[in-house]
Amino acid sequence: MIQITSIQFREPKNNHNPELIKLCDVVLDDCLKLKDIQVCKNNIGYYIKFPNKVSKDNQYRYDIYHPINNGFRKYMESEIIEKMIN
Repeated sequence: MIQITSIQFREPKNNHNPELIKLCDVVLDDCLKLKDIQVCKNNIGYYIKFPNKVSKDNQYRYDIYHPINNGFRKYMESEIIEKMIN
């Protein structure tokens, strides 16, 4: 399985989303860097959001990248949140 080898956090700039706490970059297997993953918090708890792009007509959001299975998404979310809290 792919492993997270590095997580780096930074403060969001011009934050208009009250749930957004941090942005992070994740490196997988020292080979691939995923930038601008959002770490958010609501009344249920912490969660992550992957980057997306809004269409020119503002009708659609397109994922830039995202996990294709729920197991890997949960792995990423737990590793990111654990590192941010500790």
